[in-house]
Amino acid sequence: MNTLPVGKKFKKNQILAATKNFNLETGTYTSGKNVTIAVMNYLGFSHEDAYCVSNSLCNSTTTDTIKEVYVIVPPETKVLQLEKELGKKTQAGETLVEFIYEENLQNYMLAHEFDVDSDDLETILGSGNNSIFLRSPGGEIVD
Repeated sequence: MNTLPVGKKFKKNQILAATKNFNLETGTYTSGKNVTIAVMNYLGFSHEDAYCVSNSLCNSTTTDTIKEVYVIVPPETKVLQLEKELGKKTQAGETLVEFIYEENLQNYMLAHEFDVDSDDLETILGSGNNSIFLRSPGGEIVD
């Protein structure tokens, strides 16, 4: 089904756009890959305990996740390091941005509201030698 052309009128509950993942008959959206599996007991465990999958199935069903990581560099601040290379693959813990900040990390975090889980914040933000730095969670720089 194609999307509805601009300017065309439509009725209530009419589907305006669909993808191959949307089943028009059942009204369900599915995302993923259908696979055939065999269920058997393994060392006395049942199928309710766990599923074993091969490496090839695992590799063929992985997805890439884009996670926005940001930092606020206050005005009139000296930037010591800034990673700008698009497409660069970074390791977890690698410094992306480092800048001089007169106060400690706690005061910096209080002064700027971060919309990040506290677990993530502890692994990506750090401080040392009067500087604040943002570390990579691991991945590729896309923007």
